[in-house]
Amino acid sequence: MNEAMTNRKSICIVSASPLSIYFFLIPHISELSKKFDVTLVFDPRNDIYISGVDLGAKVIPVRMARKLSPIKDLVSLWDLCKVFRTCKFDLLISTSPKAGLLSMIASCFSAPTIRLHIFQGEFWASKRGIFRLILKIADSLTALLANKLLAVSFSEKLFLAAQGIAPIGKIDVISYGSIGGVDVERYQYQDLSRFNIRKSLNIPIDATVALFMGRIVMDKGVFELVEAFIKCFKECPNLYLVIVGPDEDGLVSRLFSAHDSSFNRLRVEGFTANPEQYMSAADFLCLPSYREGFPVSILEASAIGIPSIGTNIYGICDAIDNGVTGLLVESKNIQALSRAITFFYKNPKKRKAYGEAARQRVLRDFRQEYVVQAYINYFSRALKLGPNRTFFSVMKRIFDLILSALGLIILFIPMLIIAILVTMTSPGSAIYWSDRVGKDGEIFKMAKFRSMRLNTPAIATDLMRNPDFFITPIGKFLRKSSLDELPQLWNILLGDMSFVGPRPALYNQYELIQKRYEVGIDSLRPGLTGWAQVNGRDEIPVEDKVHYDCQYLQQQSLLLDLKILLLTVGKVFRSDGVAH
Repeated sequence: MNEAMTNRKSICIVSASPLSIYFFLIPHISELSKKFDVTLVFDPRNDIYISGVDLGAKVIPVRMARKLSPIKDLVSLWDLCKVFRTCKFDLLISTSPKAGLLSMIASCFSAPTIRLHIFQGEFWASKRGIFRLILKIADSLTALLANKLLAVSFSEKLFLAAQGIAPIGKIDVISYGSIGGVDVERYQYQDLSRFNIRKSLNIPIDATVALFMGRIVMDKGVFELVEAFIKCFKECPNLYLVIVGPDEDGLVSRLFSAHDSSFNRLRVEGFTANPEQYMSAADFLCLPSYREGFPVSILEASAIGIPSIGTNIYGICDAIDNGVTGLLVESKNIQALSRAITFFYKNPKKRKAYGEAARQRVLRDFRQEYVVQAYINYFSRALKLGPNRTFFSVMKRIFDLILSALGLIILFIPMLIIAILVTMTSPGSAIYWSDRVGKDGEIFKMAKFRSMRLNTPAIATDLMRNPDFFITPIGKFLRKSSLDELPQLWNILLGDMSFVGPRPALYNQYELIQKRYEVGIDSLRPGLTGWAQVNGRDEIPVEDKVHYDCQYLQQQSLLLDLKILLLTVGKVFRSDGVAH
């Protein structure tokens, strides 16, 4: 028992305050603690209303000022250096900008083996001038010193890369985004909560309630929300606005003082440990924020079954499917925000339909147990593989780059002819971009020559009742000959895929995706062909596919890759294993 404990890897999670740990990482910590020794480092003086909560791991308090303070920051840096030198962690995870910069610098002097930073919305995104430049440099330095980087949404990943914070290939996104998903058992609509909260806030049971849930700070757009709410007064006589969250910048008094005493339909509550109760009491959520990574409040509201209004910025645009699960409006546009609020007030049936679509999306893509397990798998692989890429992975990537570039050049004319034939024999574009699950659960667009008609259901061919009905005139030939796969040379060149690896699953092949997560296959870059493909392709069940992919994970080598490629050539000539 003691020997097992001493062999456990150690993980340190650093944040400027306990709030982000409490809101986002409790389930991760619970699962990680089963396999690893977990230590939390934060300043308990920040967010004192939750500092007494049992976070389920060892806690080391370190002073960290939230705002820029050169002298205090140097003291924090020194304290972190002492912690890292004393404890010798195997994996360091930082989750906030200040904690990220200080811990990454400190770790260079005391060398935790693996350094991972999680971006969750950039403070400088809404700033201007020299202050923005300083903060961007700080994030760039954090990214440079980290071995691994995570963004909590695809749009944030693109934003970080476009802003030059880090190369796009260094930034990973887990599953469909978010940091922890949603506990769908906890976040369910409750009639009793709706009645009790409305009674406590003196809001009529038949009123329409707009809810803001989050930190009450300028960057969350609370002033724009109140202004938009006031513009709705005449058209929406039974509309109430409820703002719930910690008032960190003393804004609540300013919200009320900006308006006369007749402003009596605004309710402001402080920090709550039960946000699901307020969401049950609301009819829709409003988050007119200037910056977000992936707002958990929108996912929580969706799980309750209410739609959201948010600004069309990175992070929020991932959380809201515009016109389906909610509405996106221009940032800081009070008039547009007012129109969206009025629309939900006047259209209860559409509001309900949006809310139901939002809940179904959460149940499908953002269940907490799936998202958290994907993070645990990612952390576990990082500890197993270490901070550096192996010689094999480097050589494999070089091989992919050279061969895919040559293939695109040599096959350009044949691919052009195929593209022309596809467009001549059926309406639609020649290339079909399919949402596929890539390395570490990241969704990417996989290119194929279109072999199916437009409006074909996005499911695996073997699950269709009559797949031949959807196949184009030359589609069967393309699929039998595997010529439809040629555009994936572009995906290989970009790094989305490799020549050899597990075939990328469709985003909705949940059983296959889950089974791959369970054995770590999602750590591999998906392939144009793979060990499962040369052992049956479409004809084998999910369990066998995962079995063969797992064999490849354990035995992968350049020699095995060469063997798979040679076997694939034979399979293609014989059209083996192609069901449709």
